[in-house]
Amino acid sequence: MGFVPNAASDPFLCSSTQEEHAVHMRLGVALEVARIIFLDDQWGFLDTGTVPCTVVQVKADFVTPPGVAEYMKRMMTVEVVVINTMGHFLQLFVPQR
Repeated sequence: MGFVPNAASDPFLCSSTQEEHAVHMRLGVALEVARIIFLDDQWGFLDTGTVPCTVVQVKADFVTPPGVAEYMKRMMTVEVVVINTMGHFLQLFVPQR
C-alpha cells in the first residue's frame, strides 16, 4: 500500500485511483513485474552499448539511489541529468518537472 505514494514525488500527488490500481494488480502480473525488476540483471551488458543516451536521475529516489546513475555513467556513453526532487515515477506523477 505504501509503495505508490512513496514513488510519487509528493505523496499527496498520488490519487486514490493510482493506489487502487497498484493494489488490485493481478497477482500473476505483479509477480512477473517483480521478477523482471529484481531478477533480470543486465548490468553485464552496460559496456556493450554504443549509442549515447541520457539517464535522468531523481536526487531523492527511494528505489534507485544516485549510485546507479553514477555506475551507468562509468560503464556507458551516457550523460546523467539529476533532477532536484524526490520520487521514483516522475514521468507519471509530475511530468512537467
